[in-house]
Amino acid sequence: MAIYYASGYPALFSEATPLPQTSIADREYFRFHLRSVDNKLHIGNVVRSRISGNMVIPVSARLNNPDGSFRGVVMASIRLDYFRQVYDYYNLGDRDLMALMKADAKLVYIRPYSEALINRNISLSPLFTQLLTTTTSGAAIYRAAVDGRPRIFGYASLKNYPLVVTAGYDLQAVRQDWIADSIGYVLLNLVLLALLFLLGFIVMHHIRLNLRNQLELTRVHDQLTHVNRTLQGLALMDGLTGLANRRQLDWFMPRAMERAIKLRSPLTILLIDVDSFKAYNDTYGHLAGDECLRNVAECLKQLPLRHDDLLARYGGEEFMIVLTDKTQPEAHLIALQAARAVAELRMPHQASSVAEKVVTISIGMHWQPRVFAGISPMEFIDKADEALYQAKRRGKNQVWMSNMPPSQA
Repeated sequence: MAIYYASGYPALFSEATPLPQTSIADREYFRFHLRSVDNKLHIGNVVRSRISGNMVIPVSARLNNPDGSFRGVVMASIRLDYFRQVYDYYNLGDRDLMALMKADAKLVYIRPYSEALINRNISLSPLFTQLLTTTTSGAAIYRAAVDGRPRIFGYASLKNYPLVVTAGYDLQAVRQDWIADSIGYVLLNLVLLALLFLLGFIVMHHIRLNLRNQLELTRVHDQLTHVNRTLQGLALMDGLTGLANRRQLDWFMPRAMERAIKLRSPLTILLIDVDSFKAYNDTYGHLAGDECLRNVAECLKQLPLRHDDLLARYGGEEFMIVLTDKTQPEAHLIALQAARAVAELRMPHQASSVAEKVVTISIGMHWQPRVFAGISPMEFIDKADEALYQAKRRGKNQVWMSNMPPSQA
């Protein structure tokens, strides 16, 4: 270690006595600190020490006067042989490569060692042009900048220092090793396969019997599984419209209320009824009535509902939508969109009381800003049903909210 004046001459030295009267003003790291006011640690280019004659890596920092002006440099030198000893511990092939580089793409040390490559700039290597621009560590196959040989490289950029380490295994050697290993595995597998065929031949009769029984059991199990899934689907889905049925709605409502209580979020019920549906059946027949319900259901499916909302057939010509986490205006907008979308289907309904003589729906909406424990699902539905009654009484083809004042009719 050494401390140098602003002139480049040594002030203190950890080893040499007396102080060597050699200036380092021409060294890269000294010029760097002279130009830069940053006093962070700087790793310089590899140089040959003018004191010991060894190749060293200078690690330095700027020293400032109280007014911030340049006072000098403190420098620690690390012998390059240290990295040679460390890197020699690793088992590498003749064509494998290990390297330590600075973040500016200059080589600090490389194995196999070549003094001619020290301080060489390899910024055109794919490691610096592509890989390190997107990730600080990883693995890739590319041609080494020092000799052009393709290798499988692993690389990492150090967090605390502007250094990059990489290790590359020769691609051809890796392939040869893989092929050699694979041949051994293939031969071993062939031997094991032959043994299996021999054992299989001995017990084939028993296996055939067991296989026949297993196939039969599997077929029966698959049939039972299919039937069970079909029954589950029928139990939770409405067969006519493909929507959730009343059973699924009864299961969903308490859980939606529990969620609203826990999150202190609003809950909305939209009770939907097809206007004058009995008259529609009487006029067009029940088959047409079923088709009408399917069309209305498909129309409601297009509404902007979230995954934690539920659209269900409530019964007969009635549908229900349970909306979670919706403000009153948002829920009201969805209800208006539903009424408008069904009317725009323009399904003829000559027996309807609305002027357009098309199929329409009326919607009763109940929006609860806070859900409290002890409220039953039927209380919600009853409020929505009362609002639906008001929508019907006031002319149909409209949305009525349970807390809507008469002036907003």
